[in-house]
Amino acid sequence: MAVFEYQAYGKDGKGLKGVIEAESRMQALSRLKKEGLIVVELKETRKVERKKKFTPKKEEVLNLAYGLGAHLRAGIPLIEALNILIEQTPSKAMKDALLAVRNDVAGGKRLYESLSYHLNLDESTIGLIRVGEESGSLDEVFERIAELREREIEVARKITGALVYPIIMLLVGIGVISFLLAFVVPKIVNLFTESGARLPLITRVLLFITSLFNENGTYILLAVLLLLLFLKLGIRSPRIRKRLDSLKLKIPFFSRVHMLYNLFLFCETLGVMLTSGMNILRALEIAKEVFNNYLFKSAVERAIEDIKEGKKLALSLRASGIFPPDMVYLIALGEESGELERSLKHLAINYNRSLSSSLTKMTNAFEPLMILALGGVVGFIVIAILLPIFELSRLVR
Repeated sequence: MAVFEYQAYGKDGKGLKGVIEAESRMQALSRLKKEGLIVVELKETRKVERKKKFTPKKEEVLNLAYGLGAHLRAGIPLIEALNILIEQTPSKAMKDALLAVRNDVAGGKRLYESLSYHLNLDESTIGLIRVGEESGSLDEVFERIAELREREIEVARKITGALVYPIIMLLVGIGVISFLLAFVVPKIVNLFTESGARLPLITRVLLFITSLFNENGTYILLAVLLLLLFLKLGIRSPRIRKRLDSLKLKIPFFSRVHMLYNLFLFCETLGVMLTSGMNILRALEIAKEVFNNYLFKSAVERAIEDIKEGKKLALSLRASGIFPPDMVYLIALGEESGELERSLKHLAINYNRSLSSSLTKMTNAFEPLMILALGGVVGFIVIAILLPIFELSRLVR
């Protein structure tokens, strides 16, 4: 497989530049002629080997959706829109994947099938594109995908931003404590050892803790790594994962942020898919995958079975006992009025707003706790260092 750059004239006489992937120069010319282009220059640029699915970054998916949505909305044909995106894409891996997609579509393959084959995209994105192709509303669907991914990225950045300051404080604290234990404490101990004086109790405790970590540091590190490995393997077990996910909903501060983040993703994704024309069962099957909590996901799985038996979504979610009353109430109103999509959109906006507020409160509460904890540890070390100095100065007098 090779990549060819071409210059051609379209049906309207407008000059075009682009790239095409083909087995040979003749095949490239044939495909371009089928599109009604008059080729004036065609040259091979590089060979392309078939690779495994490329996993794009969230920002790349956002740019893909925004680009295709805007070009299709402007009346640009899909093939030409893909060509424009290929030219504008800086990532070689993404460019090669889009080249393959463009050639598949030019050969008659459906867009959603080609994208799912060459790109590792989530089910909600592929499902929405399929609905858009079947309904003839690809431009609207891509715009909705772009809006959905943009809000997800925004929320993820809020969470990351809330964690930056505490992590920096923790690292600085660890650095200060390590410096004191590695350079200051040993010098004080040597002075006391040479003078023959007895160290204060608090200093002896500090030295005991220090020697404990120095002598058993390898074993402690190994124990921590084994614990992390156990947790990683444990979450594969439904029983252990269920317990861990249940614990996530009980930890102060974190539980509310975890719940709001999951509910926001679910309501936002489900609302977009229903607005795009997807049926409720298929939309729920896809939307449940956005949960990173086993309890929420299993509750929606039960709701799907209940809906198949003729029950209402709101009643099933209420029976699970883990979804908040406001969500159940608004979904019930949406089902009764036939405007479930609007209710879900309203819930997503509220959960996004509440998540921002909760992150701010969590950060504000965490900062003084972190300062007190680090201050307590550093204070203990400083006192353990200063007491021997005072004692030594008294003996000298």
